[in-house]
Amino acid sequence: MTLLYFAYGSNMHAGRLRARVNSAVPLGVARLPEHELAFHKRGADGSGKANIVPVPGIEVWGVIYSVSVAHVAVLDAIEGPGYARSELCVIGEDSGDKVSVFSYQARAGAIVPALKPFNWYLDFLLHGAAHHGLPAQYVAQLQRVGAIADSDAERALRENALLYRP
Repeated sequence: MTLLYFAYGSNMHAGRLRARVNSAVPLGVARLPEHELAFHKRGADGSGKANIVPVPGIEVWGVIYSVSVAHVAVLDAIEGPGYARSELCVIGEDSGDKVSVFSYQARAGAIVPALKPFNWYLDFLLHGAAHHGLPAQYVAQLQRVGAIADSDAERALRENALLYRP
């Protein structure tokens, strides 16, 4: 049995998500209406991670994946206590149909407004968005996000190596 997962952050990158849960299969692109993408969720590494925030008139794009029910708990653990799993309704790009999915939203206590993502983290979003064909305007919006260098060079190299994993 599988569930549908909406990835809007670094898990849009199929190689990164499959390294985490190997049952993940991309099904298509979708948008989440009335939400904005923010990078204010404090990660364990101290940098800003992606979050979705309700904002009228704005939408967040991402990728719908099929994920084995057995792997959802693994994904919960990887996302960590700063995120809460939630049920959402997204709109499939190809069909225009509403699709029920689960995703992750930052808990209030994990939000720090001044945070910035690391360069390698943002690269996962950019590569995933380009690979899955998200709208050019949305990709351009991601390219304008201010990212910072990771002071842990070993971690940055390790994460960058996953960027080119199929």
